[in-house]
Amino acid sequence: MSRALIVTASDDLYQKSRALLDELGLDSVRAVSLIEALQLLCENSDISIVVADRRDQELEKLIGAMNKEKSLAQVPVIVLGEFQGLRSISELLKLGARAFIPKPLLGRYFAEYVLRYTRAG
Repeated sequence: MSRALIVTASDDLYQKSRALLDELGLDSVRAVSLIEALQLLCENSDISIVVADRRDQELEKLIGAMNKEKSLAQVPVIVLGEFQGLRSISELLKLGARAFIPKPLLGRYFAEYVLRYTRAG
């Protein structure tokens, strides 16, 4: 069974993301820091997607570190967050994020992206 890694310090965002992932049949694990996220990714080869909070100050570092590791570079990252302009979103996509989903988190959009990238992987 593939799993999702949810990277957020927000309990609310974690609970909402986890509930949506559960509906899709994906188990999930949580990380609240860059170090914890990288550790979980390296130790769990069954993680097939990363759902990350845009508010995380280390998000860019996480995406960069994943891109440097051959085994992690193909794991898609979906970013959740407040819309802060096209430039901000564009920068995340250039770094390697696969998608940006604005808040409020709508289940149908979330499900569409998660299914798209877990099937493509």
